[in-house]
Amino acid sequence: MTLDIDVAIRRGFSRTFTRNGLLLIGAFLVFGLVSAVLVQTASLQLVERLNDLAAQTPTPGPGTGGGAGTPPHTADDPAGAQPLALPIPLIVAAPLAALTPFIGEALRIIAVRTLVSEHTDSIPRAFARENIVWATLNGFFGGIVVGFIIIIGGIVGLIGLLIGGPLVAAFFATSFFFVRQEIAVENKNFIDALTDSWRLTSGHRIGLFALAVVIWLIGLVVSIPGTAIGFLAGAGSPGLATIAVTIVSVALGSVTTVFGIAVAARAYDQLRAERDAPDERATP
Repeated sequence: MTLDIDVAIRRGFSRTFTRNGLLLIGAFLVFGLVSAVLVQTASLQLVERLNDLAAQTPTPGPGTGGGAGTPPHTADDPAGAQPLALPIPLIVAAPLAALTPFIGEALRIIAVRTLVSEHTDSIPRAFARENIVWATLNGFFGGIVVGFIIIIGGIVGLIGLLIGGPLVAAFFATSFFFVRQEIAVENKNFIDALTDSWRLTSGHRIGLFALAVVIWLIGLVVSIPGTAIGFLAGAGSPGLATIAVTIVSVALGSVTTVFGIAVAARAYDQLRAERDAPDERATP
């Protein structure tokens, strides 16, 4: 069976705008905005803490071995670069910001389970409960391992041949295209998911690469309005531009994220059906 890219894209688009798809878009939107607030809050608190420490550190005066001197120059208005920051202590904001990658991975696990299934009107509670901590940890660390393999493969390819780097990186990226799906749907650990994704994509890597390029291009086109709004808003107020770009980018990114997961889910469903189908040649 050959991967049908057109079917994967059309069905993925259709699933994106079902009730469940819209619920997932809303969830990613809320998560993205909360993450932006937490990251900006932690960043601002850290900058202000460093500025306070720098102001309290005496610097040698001219021609002396010590003395009060002049504190080093710091940003005039660090809050202006972080307009979404809230007055939350660093000891609270930093741990919450550090948790956002894991929360994001858990949300992606739920999205994969939902979009691979045939549920379109409601998300079963089991998708958010069944082995969610285990799946989230495996998805998170599996993503790190895949990224490391892709980077190392690209570097090795560049050493051998200039064009070899991107080709090797693309090969590994498509080989591990379904790691998260194997973890989320089949409840595998990330090592088994790496192995089974490699087997599942065998013979379909060119098609999957083309599919990934299409998803990337669509995401690139959809991101243009956010860039344009930020450019126009930046002419008046940098703080306003940051807020506008963040809100628009998160909103559009939520749509493209769910669309990408839905398309990948439809492609996964095609290849999984082929893998799980009984071998007719073995039938007596």
